[in-house]
Amino acid sequence: MRFVAVSAVALALLASAACRSDAATAPDLARIDQRGRSATPAAAPAPGERERSTASTSVDVAVIDAGVDPVPGLAGQLEAPVRCAPECTMQATPDVDGHGTAVASILAAADDRAPGSVDHAWTISVRPIAAVDARGERSLPAVANAVRWAAEHRIRVIALPLEFGGDQDELRRAITEAPDALVVLPAGNDGLDLDAAGPSASRCVDHPANVLCVAALRDDGRLDGRSNRGRRAVDLAAPGVEVPTSDRQGRARRVSGTSFAVPEVAGAAALLASAHPSATAVQLATALRCGARPLQSDPSAVGHGALDVTAALRRLDAGAARSSAC
Repeated sequence: MRFVAVSAVALALLASAACRSDAATAPDLARIDQRGRSATPAAAPAPGERERSTASTSVDVAVIDAGVDPVPGLAGQLEAPVRCAPECTMQATPDVDGHGTAVASILAAADDRAPGSVDHAWTISVRPIAAVDARGERSLPAVANAVRWAAEHRIRVIALPLEFGGDQDELRRAITEAPDALVVLPAGNDGLDLDAAGPSASRCVDHPANVLCVAALRDDGRLDGRSNRGRRAVDLAAPGVEVPTSDRQGRARRVSGTSFAVPEVAGAAALLASAHPSATAVQLATALRCGARPLQSDPSAVGHGALDVTAALRRLDAGAARSSAC
């Protein structure tokens, strides 16, 4: 498996984590902005809308990567780490390159970016799952086992911010066998139209209804030119350029790539799951797809548009996501 970076520097890893990072311009991670949420104020609930949970709710989200380091920004939100190498055991694994820590830090800050319409207390619990081989490098069989472990432990949202080349049948089977989990995948950073590619090119091609494939948006709301696209293969887009996060030492940094759009969408899914504990993975995915707003530059670049948490939450409140179609 190869590691594809948006800076175009190929790293010799078996797994692709498709990322590019730059020095941070803001020293305080608490200043992470509110991207990914709708600018439209939430409307008052209409008669007949379903009641949302008002209890304090914590939603477990698995981050499958090559380790997550316990930086200050993750304090109180990290669950006991798991290592799948390829068999899964409860064991800590140091982050090999900072990718997993950056993804987890974006995910953990999702409650700070929640829309103002959220009327209940909620938090994200991050479950780090290191999917590595005996040498500590990302491994496709280990990732498949990590998905199975998360599903067996009833984790409702799985962030899988890795890209793989070659035969992915085992991973496809693992995802198909986890229908109760919403799995979020990166579209990749090759600037390709995945609709023209076969299933071997990306797990996003012909994916099941409980999977969301995510492209990367720029700050101006346009699709990043390096992001893969595809009206059928890619579901929606989320912020993935110059995203504020943390490095392995807890220092602020900015990162780019579809890998870092994954935790934006996984965090949104966790919010919806906390508000609607009985919603299925397909219902959560459908709400996010159908609540997306059209892209400014090319509405046909992805299947549904840009992440809009408020609109997705309204759809679930109104019971509009009971089918898999918009």
